[in-house]
Amino acid sequence: MIVLRGPRGPVRSLEFSPDGRALVAYPEFDVTFWPALAPGGWPKVLQQFAYSPRFTPDGRRLFWLVDKDLCVYEIATEALRHVRIGRKLGPFFDFSPDGRSLLLVQRLRDVGPHGRLCSCPVDDPANPDWTIEIPWLPWTPPLFVVGDRLVTFEGRQGAVRYVIVTRRVSDGEAVGECRDTTEFFGDWATSHDRRLLAGLRGARFAVYRTDDFSAPRARIDNDTRKHFTGLAFHPSGRFLAATSNDNTVKFYDVQTWRLAHAFDWQIGRLRSVAFSPDGTLAAAGGDDGKVVVWDVDL
Repeated sequence: MIVLRGPRGPVRSLEFSPDGRALVAYPEFDVTFWPALAPGGWPKVLQQFAYSPRFTPDGRRLFWLVDKDLCVYEIATEALRHVRIGRKLGPFFDFSPDGRSLLLVQRLRDVGPHGRLCSCPVDDPANPDWTIEIPWLPWTPPLFVVGDRLVTFEGRQGAVRYVIVTRRVSDGEAVGECRDTTEFFGDWATSHDRRLLAGLRGARFAVYRTDDFSAPRARIDNDTRKHFTGLAFHPSGRFLAATSNDNTVKFYDVQTWRLAHAFDWQIGRLRSVAFSPDGTLAAAGGDDGKVVVWDVDL
């Protein structure tokens, strides 16, 4: 087990690089990059007042969002460029299965469910392949890619609710819609095979089946009644990890949803969790900028 130190503030998200050797996070909206995982190592702060840093599927670049800009950081050369998209960007984006396209949402108005969904080439994000308008609510998660389908959570005019819409990745055309709901979840995580989608709300998290969003959801309550703060599926598909305000990260068995393991790494309240792509490492981010990394032996 090692502890990495970064800028002070809650580590709101974590992601390992595709080769598992590097880590990116954003404590207090600073894009923070550890190019190597070494005890006590300090990271590079690549951008302030930014959000949603993610590695590209090939691991060569980092993308993140700043207001109306998509930021592209070339890891090998350390070159950074800003691509103006034109409208305020939503807080989430995803990649197509082949890694060639970037799916993101633009916010068209400050009030009401008005958004634009677009698909852009990863190598040329300023020139979208297609663009459509959707009724997006700012407080819902905009999109997730599941195979050749795009799942969007979309608002409905005149009501505080959303429906789950399935669209084609190729052109954004809607092919299905279900679940009119007012129960909002956040801090979403998808399983490695994208068959499960989990979101948290307070001291509970819920799990959807992406092949049938109308199916009953699994609902799991924290045994300490403290709020959950972050979620991540183990690449094997066997466990879902959840960080909590009770200072622990807990592993839940996906088959039974029973608590299988709990870890307290003595760095205080935890805010986020991630696994390396091969499943051999886990990382959890705390309230004060610390990140603990440990070997996973399940």
